Amino acid sequence: MDYLDYYNEVAGGPKAASDRRLFEIAWWGEGLKEAAEFVSRAAPEGATVNIHAHPTHVVHLRSDLKRVPDAKVADFVIHNNLFNPPIKLPTHRTAYVVRANGGALVWVYQREQGAKK
Repeated sequence: MDYLDYYNEVAGGPKAASDRRLFEIAWWGEGLKEAAEFVSRAAPEGATVNIHAHPTHVVHLRSDLKRVPDAKVADFVIHNNLFNPPIKLPTHRTAYVVRANGGALVWVYQREQGAKK
């Protein structure tokens, strides 16, 4: 994963910047393309997807996938922490994480099988 942001050892590197939410990280949408490609590969036909990320215009999904505004009812959630607080979804598991030098840029959550919408 290539990335544009640089956080040196004073900041603790990209991992510390991400983990401690010290700075904006992935503010150009880094990692969103990779996350969308994962969802497009993994999602069954007609699955629902919530984009809880910024910027949203860089997220391109398969045409049969349906975007929904509520993460709680989505089959998949694409989340980055740019302007977004961490989310807790007890019905979802972390399916994929896009990282740069150990720093998490984007998380993809997938609804657990059998979990109610």
